[in-house]
Amino acid sequence: DEQIHHKNAFVYLNLGDSYFRLQQYDSAKLYSQQSFDIASSNNDNQAKGLSLSIMGKVCSETGLKKIAMEYYRQSIAFSKIVDNIRSVSSTLMHTAKLFEIEGQKDSALFYANQSYKYSVESKFSDYVMYASEFLSEFYKKNGNKDSAYHYLEVASIIKDTLYKQQGVNQLYDLAFNEKNRQIEIKTASINAD
Repeated sequence: DEQIHHKNAFVYLNLGDSYFRLQQYDSAKLYSQQSFDIASSNNDNQAKGLSLSIMGKVCSETGLKKIAMEYYRQSIAFSKIVDNIRSVSSTLMHTAKLFEIEGQKDSALFYANQSYKYSVESKFSDYVMYASEFLSEFYKKNGNKDSAYHYLEVASIIKDTLYKQQGVNQLYDLAFNEKNRQIEIKTASINAD
């Protein structure tokens, strides 16, 4: 029963996230709230943290900045309980962006640095890249060229690494597909005889 609730919470969570990406915020909020409700009835802190993060993003996009901030705060707390550092790092970054929009530079910098720190410690290259890009742009806007350059360089190195890995994976896929194609040709030839 607990496992079914967990799966149901994640089904609604994925629907909420999908609708968010499609910019259908009413549906995103509805499904994320359903995920949160199921997770709350089952004390599923992982699903609660992720649901709250999506609800925060929805509120941020729809102009409900104070509510978004509260959702982010709660999301980070639940995600820390279950040691979901990916979620913590992502939500910290969303929090930084929201503070920047609100003109609270010190808070934006604090949360972006926290996101960067968690990402580096956990070796989440994609999130290190996102935080680095944000920090580089932040420092550039605020006239700190040395720091801007440092984070730009970090982001650039990570991008190169990620894209190189994608390239290697694509080569493996091509080699695998070609090998299968050759096997199919041989099999067809044998069957034809």
